[in-house]
Amino acid sequence: MKDTGAVSTDYQSPESVDDLCDKTTPYAENWKATVDEIWADNPKSKVVTERKR
Repeated sequence: MKDTGAVSTDYQSPESVDDLCDKTTPYAENWKATVDEIWADNPKSKVVTERKR
């Protein structure tokens, strides 16, 4: 996100990219197994995965 020049749009309580990432990373880690399962069951995921190769 730093490379894109993204900035907080909350002018009353702005936070840095690092603070936002630090705050949300644990949630992402907790959801990883569920998301991987959902993604594996989604037929469109196979198309996306093949395009990335």
